Amino acid sequence: MTADRRTSTVTLLFADLEGSTKMLTELGAQYADVLNDYRRLVVTAAQAHGGSLIDTTGDGLFLSFPTTSGAVEAALNSQRAMRAHAWPGERPVLARMAVHTGEAIIDGDHLVGIDVHRAARICAAG
Repeated sequence: MTADRRTSTVTLLFADLEGSTKMLTELGAQYADVLNDYRRLVVTAAQAHGGSLIDTTGDGLFLSFPTTSGAVEAALNSQRAMRAHAWPGERPVLARMAVHTGEAIIDGDHLVGIDVHRAARICAAG
């Protein structure tokens, strides 16, 4: 390990939109608004509970928290905010979310390690 890398226990939150490909097809250009609002709602809830956005991929969000309770509260508050939000289209916008606590290698602004992969797989299983 290089000097700027360290291992730490972190709580990870992964989120992604349910049915995003179909939603994109149905909404067309409006999908960009949905994606931006979803990201804003989740990241705002995360930051209110000590979380940090680590990365995004498509509609997936990867966040890190110093505490498990902060990640769980952020997930709950994100879901509540999404339920209360006025979305375009005929159906609600839903997100899968997974919280997992484990070890991660902190490499600059990135987190890597088996527990990062586990958290992503837990979310995908949702």
